[in-house]
Amino acid sequence: MSRSVKDLRELINISRLSFHGEDGLHESDERDEIVGHKYLFQNGENSSLHPDVKLPTCLIKPAEDIEQPRTSLRNGHFKPLPAINSSKTSKECVINKTDSMEPNLVYQKCNCILQYIDGSVVSSWLHRSNECVQWLSKWVSTKEFFVRFAKFWLTEMDRQKQGELVEMEVGIILDEIAFSVQDGLRCKKVTQQDVMLFFLLIVWEYPSKICGPQSSMFVLNTLATLASGRKDRYRTLLSNVKFATKSPEQIHWILSVRAFALISIVTALVKFYASLIGHGLPNHDTDDSSEWHSKSIEDFAFDAVRLGCLNVLVYLVEEQNLETSGLKNKEQLSLLFCAVTCGQADIVRYILK
Repeated sequence: MSRSVKDLRELINISRLSFHGEDGLHESDERDEIVGHKYLFQNGENSSLHPDVKLPTCLIKPAEDIEQPRTSLRNGHFKPLPAINSSKTSKECVINKTDSMEPNLVYQKCNCILQYIDGSVVSSWLHRSNECVQWLSKWVSTKEFFVRFAKFWLTEMDRQKQGELVEMEVGIILDEIAFSVQDGLRCKKVTQQDVMLFFLLIVWEYPSKICGPQSSMFVLNTLATLASGRKDRYRTLLSNVKFATKSPEQIHWILSVRAFALISIVTALVKFYASLIGHGLPNHDTDDSSEWHSKSIEDFAFDAVRLGCLNVLVYLVEEQNLETSGLKNKEQLSLLFCAVTCGQADIVRYILK
């Protein structure tokens, strides 16, 4: 399947923000309080940031027109600014303060942030997010990379180290948001704590889900959602924000910040692993002539069987709702048959139970 960055420039015409609660990350979110209008899509179909879908044209500039004032540690072309509020103590202080603040005050501070956001910076975020999603989609569909990463993340990567990597990336994202509202910071209408507060409201999964006991599941679920083309889950993930606004422009900003943050976090973690194994490093190849075929959750299951990764297969069943019964690959071979022929006795027992 041919992919191109040009094909990815029209997503966030999602004009609905839903109110998050205790639901699972990927469960359908049909709550009573909805902000905005219907989902609006360029082609009249439901859309997502998956490479088959597009980001909003109103927010996207051609890459050559985007001035990159700074960058994160992910591409290394520019020297990053010092991260604001990057220490664990300062973040915890803001988080604790947020918990005790009146909701109206929180929204007031975040609305102030939105008044100062630089649209050209948001455009560059979306362009970079497009490139990241394209690369993630290709990477997880190459060989058995998804299964190998999942095994590493579930069983081999120390939980504390996982949290440290996430915290590092969050610090970079806070830097990016601060740069986008530098006029507000300069005139002291916006504070660095306001930036952190805004991030906590938009990416409400931080820190409890992204850095907590279930962080491994959150990262893998998000990666699978971003890269495997499950559009309903993608929409739910990117639009699951609690924010009271009817301004289309503010909706664009909010959804753009959320998409950029989640995509950046997952991309940084995957690139860390790719660098660790010395294979599959990104080259941001956007050549229209390059051909590749995206893998589905079912394809990942057959990869897990071939590699003998029972824990990854269990993850796919329990978290991605994979049905192993009667599952067949493109050669019409069942998952059970592949497990038997590969000599994976534990997986055979798991499928049969």
